[in-house]
Amino acid sequence: INDNKTGNGTWSYGSAVYIDANVQLTNCVVTGNSCSQATRKATTIDISRSFTSRFVDVINCSIVNNNGPIDFEENSFGSIINSIVWNTSYNNSTNQIFSDVDSPVKVEFSIVKDGHTGRGNISTKPDFVDEKLLIPSTAFIGINKGTNSVKLPFDITGLARPFGGLTDIGAYEVVGEFKYVLVNFFFDKNENGIKDEGENFLEQGSVQLDNERTYFNNGKSGVFTFISDGPHTITYNDDLKNWRLTSNNTKVNFDINAVFPYKEILFGLAPINKISNFSTLINLPPLRCNNQVVLRVSLFNEGSTDERGKLFLKIDPAFKLISSNPKQIQYTGDSLLVWEYQDLPPFASLDFYVTIKVPGIQDSSDLEKIYTFKSWGSTINRDYPYFCIMDKIRCSFDPNDKMVNPSREDLLALTTGDLVYTIRFENTGNDYAEDVLIVDSLDNNLDLRSFAVLSTSHENRLTTTRIGNVIKFEFNDIYLPAKKVNERESKGYVTYRVKPLPNTDENSFVDNTAYIYFDFNPAIVTNTTRSILVEKFPTSSTDIDYLNVSAFPNPTTGIVYFSEAIDNATVFNSFGQVVLKSVNCKSLDLSSMMNGVYNVLLVKNNQKTLVKMVVI
Repeated sequence: INDNKTGNGTWSYGSAVYIDANVQLTNCVVTGNSCSQATRKATTIDISRSFTSRFVDVINCSIVNNNGPIDFEENSFGSIINSIVWNTSYNNSTNQIFSDVDSPVKVEFSIVKDGHTGRGNISTKPDFVDEKLLIPSTAFIGINKGTNSVKLPFDITGLARPFGGLTDIGAYEVVGEFKYVLVNFFFDKNENGIKDEGENFLEQGSVQLDNERTYFNNGKSGVFTFISDGPHTITYNDDLKNWRLTSNNTKVNFDINAVFPYKEILFGLAPINKISNFSTLINLPPLRCNNQVVLRVSLFNEGSTDERGKLFLKIDPAFKLISSNPKQIQYTGDSLLVWEYQDLPPFASLDFYVTIKVPGIQDSSDLEKIYTFKSWGSTINRDYPYFCIMDKIRCSFDPNDKMVNPSREDLLALTTGDLVYTIRFENTGNDYAEDVLIVDSLDNNLDLRSFAVLSTSHENRLTTTRIGNVIKFEFNDIYLPAKKVNERESKGYVTYRVKPLPNTDENSFVDNTAYIYFDFNPAIVTNTTRSILVEKFPTSSTDIDYLNVSAFPNPTTGIVYFSEAIDNATVFNSFGQVVLKSVNCKSLDLSSMMNGVYNVLLVKNNQKTLVKMVVI
């Protein structure tokens, strides 16, 4: 939690964290937070005064270089254990931690500037090899100085605690030296190649490490990766449209060794033209019948100016709205939610969470119904195209799957549009998954330069890399719990977009399958998505060059015959998953299929038709 600022308004409590609940803060780094009011109430962490007791424990946190103290107000209780509290005060006060007389706070086995009463506390200045991430050096005073009585199983990086002896003080468990490279991209507003005050980091960009692997920036934290000793090269990838590099060099050479164990690199970017551009995205979880689900609506500023306006979400009227966070400013009877936003900088995003109740089903035909959700954004100048996602209610499903948008029943997608893929995973085993790896080979009809991660369930644990057309999504140290232990936290996803290659032939297929690895287990293979590329969507049935082929018998108990031989046949189940493919055939054997309704896409000489088959 870093670099947050509050101004001169009346609300100055908690420039980093404001707490009005029973909370445990663990493995947190809190630094660079400030308030312009130099008073005790200009706090870094504020535990609110309340009529009911508040209990807050701060365990193995590094709270350094903030201009306000930690304040336990009236009727607030708690402890600070195994933590660093340094240069967190106002007006050069020696008080790093405040607590009212009737709100005692226990401080033990912690590093506190100017000391503090309590067992095992240290007043020696801690050494860091990185003052921003607060990564400790090997000479760190807090090694083996914590207590194991409140031991956390892991540190902020996922490393098991303790590493020999006692727990280390702070967010990190120290094991040798941390050797890493950190790359950030910033909006260089004055185009001087230097990051100045008020120039924000950009949530896009990519670099190549040692002319081999491409690393994508998934958020404000930039590209962070541990690295070995020796010479290295970071090269800026010029793949952001309408943005140019203002830094002097596109390539940075550096050495990693015991003297220089890390490298931080900044690339300044400035827009070529001033443009306004927005997109929205809906991450839709599996719609389990009679369950409450939370969908995530994201708004992306893809232009080059700060923007303000509104976000709209239209949920299918069959679903009941339970709540939204943040609260919508408007909700109409036609299931339309509206939020306002302001001062959203380029490449920044906003997330809105909506809880809805999924309806039940009356009969099996309800499983074939398509439910639609739409989102779109607007600025003070114009409205932007909407994002539409469609899905079916599921009463039994594979929790590890892949979706593509557009998700039309005819599988069509535009040759000039985006393909948005979502890979969903869930730990259905009997123990936590320490790491999750997703391997995805992009189709040869896709433009690798247009690839971008849009959203993920675990941003701070995701590293995205590409070698050739193979994308790897690595969720390291995710510790994904088993479904039977914690169903809500056992799930995850990643969403990305990519465009078809320019001048791709009409009716070309784009197939995509992902492979999900939980730790060292064999791969779970998702369904295969298919998109058929067209220059424009049909506006009526007359716009499609239909194939006049019939299939019989229907319903069938096994073998299906076609009235003439066809080039390709693809069978989809009720969830849009490919379950069977065949080429140059005049019949299909569906005897291995479970009873139900299937869609069969038939293609011959670039003509096509979709036949609905019932297996009994």
